Amino acid sequence: MNYIESFINALVNLLNVVGIKATYNETFFFIAGVITPYFFALSKNLFVLPAIKYFKRYTEKKHKYNVFQFVKDQLFVVKFFSIYPPIDIINESERIQINISKSTPVFRIAPQNVDNVIKEIVRTIDKIDVHSPHYHEQIEFYKNRFQEGNFSDNDQFNLDTTIDNFEVFNSLIKNSNKFEAIKKQVLISYLTKKEGFHFNGWLFQIDQMIEGRNHDEEEIFEIITQKTDYYSFRVISELANDIYLSSSFSHYFNNFHEYIGDSFQKNIHLGFGVSVILNTLKDNSIIITKRSSHAFNNSGEAGKYFMSANEGINMSDINQNRKNQFNPLIEIVKRSLDEEIVGITKSNLNILTLIKKCYCTGVFLYLPNMTINLCFYVSIDCHSSDIRDRYQYARDSGFETSEIIFEKRADKKTGLPKFSNKHIFKFLKQTIGNRPPNKTWDEGALATLILSTNVKA
Repeated sequence: MNYIESFINALVNLLNVVGIKATYNETFFFIAGVITPYFFALSKNLFVLPAIKYFKRYTEKKHKYNVFQFVKDQLFVVKFFSIYPPIDIINESERIQINISKSTPVFRIAPQNVDNVIKEIVRTIDKIDVHSPHYHEQIEFYKNRFQEGNFSDNDQFNLDTTIDNFEVFNSLIKNSNKFEAIKKQVLISYLTKKEGFHFNGWLFQIDQMIEGRNHDEEEIFEIITQKTDYYSFRVISELANDIYLSSSFSHYFNNFHEYIGDSFQKNIHLGFGVSVILNTLKDNSIIITKRSSHAFNNSGEAGKYFMSANEGINMSDINQNRKNQFNPLIEIVKRSLDEEIVGITKSNLNILTLIKKCYCTGVFLYLPNMTINLCFYVSIDCHSSDIRDRYQYARDSGFETSEIIFEKRADKKTGLPKFSNKHIFKFLKQTIGNRPPNKTWDEGALATLILSTNVKA
């Protein structure tokens, strides 16, 4: 303080020498008035702004932690792992390769005693007496329906008991009575077009998922698939509860990431697809749908909150120039969006050309049907209303999903969530409340949503 007083006194004397009369107090307040704005500016840059940035980062991290923990700690039928940092499949498509196995044969489960099953349906379900003139007519109807399914004549699968990767499947089919009963049940669903089983087509299951690193030490994946059919998938799906509650499965399943790499069980994960969260950039909204009652969902998913799109990988995704490879993942994701939510028509702009980013964010296993899905975040340069306008033209709209949630009706309190950790967390709180998440949400959709938060907005 003595230095400041000496400085001000010296300055007063100097002013008096040059003919400017000034007192100590006048000089002090003049200097203070000149210096104060610079002092506050300096304080702002050195202390206030860094404090605000720190608090913001802390809050965002807290929200992100809350989103993950709020959901992950309460998932009962989904196991997942993150791919972090997410993989940009538009610019780094080579980091995830999906191929068709050249050495592994087709996996198919064959229906048994078809003629007897058809007769049982006609007598017990259609309630047509064997003496009725319509009896044989109906028998022929179901026989033709069966022929349309192109089912395998015999079971086609590996029963190698010397390899650990077949342990769960081998233990499953040892219970032959139940296995055959489920095969019959699923066949009846197909023949009568019940439980969402309207056709039997080709699917692909994962035979191996190989994880590694490239020259830049970035995570890469090679996924080798095996051909199967929808009937086989439905049979295994109906046995899913027996699988994931079995001691042989839980023995391997300590960590999903390790399970995929080290002890992956063959012939029990017959569904393989993509799950997508779509972010419309014009209003920064996430497209959330409701699960339809028409789609096959053996865990009561109908009416629950669902992801933007979810589609199985099938024959249409095979690369026509390289028959043992699939199209680039971005094309598979686009097909999923086209068929389920955006509906490309001749009169509408192909809105998929407006996609800006597409990241693979993780992988999840859905225990109720044992399917494995790759998760994606997609950003598109349009407004959520543009997606709503095109939803009605999507081939599977109303089948896989019943609607995009509608703010003006049941979801007017929430609306479509914004793509930020804060808004996603708030949306989940509002839609879940104090109940277990799976009461209002499909758990696979929840996994896809929270994995999308690994992408920077």
